[in-house]
Amino acid sequence: MLVSSVILAAGARLRRYASFLKSTDFDEIMWRFQAKTRGLDFGFVSVENLGSDVSRAKYYSDTGGKLRFVLKALAPSRLDEAIDIGCGKAGAVLTLAKYFARADGIDISEALIETGRENLRRMRIKNSSLFTCDAVEFRDLDRYGFIYFFNPFPRAVMEGTIRNIVASLTRRPRRIEILYYNPVDGDLLEKAGFQRSRGIRPNEAAKHKGNRETWGAFVMYSWRNQ
Repeated sequence: MLVSSVILAAGARLRRYASFLKSTDFDEIMWRFQAKTRGLDFGFVSVENLGSDVSRAKYYSDTGGKLRFVLKALAPSRLDEAIDIGCGKAGAVLTLAKYFARADGIDISEALIETGRENLRRMRIKNSSLFTCDAVEFRDLDRYGFIYFFNPFPRAVMEGTIRNIVASLTRRPRRIEILYYNPVDGDLLEKAGFQRSRGIRPNEAAKHKGNRETWGAFVMYSWRNQ
């Protein structure tokens, strides 16, 4: 009886451990450990401290660890090229570079871009470039088959950015996927012709008391060929 109880308890611990290894918590812990040991800077920055126009930008907060968990689940094509629009310090770009042939990023803040470049240099990432640019002014999108957003700017900027994406698809028709974390303006994508195809909600999202429909959710949007 005692042996049986010990075996059952050990089995329960192993199941909890296996569940932890597959969870967002594990990816976040490993992500933070990597940042600390490699001297990476992914610290939060408010839009006020950035000195950016609040009508064009929002705060920077890193999502690299959470994104790694999501990309493992999605298993995207490694032949695609990806871009993070509103990349900040390039935490998400660093993760994207592990899953795509190329991963670039743009951000309106030169200070964040410089920090992002240093983070990529420290991690010896060679398949990425970062550009300082207002998202609405960035139109060189034809090479990308995967776009990542983390609710990076106000709605008016998102509208202009989506127009650029649609214009790119008109010039070069192709399959394209957009992964949008905390998709508060996801309705703009659907109005533009994108189809909401899949959603993944990391563990901690359930603890948030705000908008349960969008907060903490990674939502995939796919282009429907017109």
